[in-house]
Amino acid sequence: MRNYSWTKGSTPPEERIRRRLIEEYGELDPKKCWIWPGATAKGYGIVMTGSRSDGSRRPRGCHVVMWEAENGPTPDGKELHHRCMTPLCCNPRCLAPVTHQVNTTLVTEEIREGRRERLALAREIRWS
Repeated sequence: MRNYSWTKGSTPPEERIRRRLIEEYGELDPKKCWIWPGATAKGYGIVMTGSRSDGSRRPRGCHVVMWEAENGPTPDGKELHHRCMTPLCCNPRCLAPVTHQVNTTLVTEEIREGRRERLALAREIRWS
């Protein structure tokens, strides 16, 4: 099981993410994507977790933090697939745990079907 190991008295990362999204968008609709407005790495939203004092501070994907807050740890041998095909989305309802092979196949199929517009839109939203 993953350990966030935030310091006593600090805000858990999933709460920081939720607050940031509410500040940006107001109410969060569970049926829509929650596009991360903050820092990114390789197209995914990131947030710092852990503690500086014990050396566990590191960036983590916002979508992973939100998934684990709602559903527990990602099962062993699985990764989170964005069913919405929007890497900046951190709504746990848009995510599904799948193997790497399945994730790669699903993404390839989405691209082949001409759904690149969603990826382009996500990037456009992030940089506008």
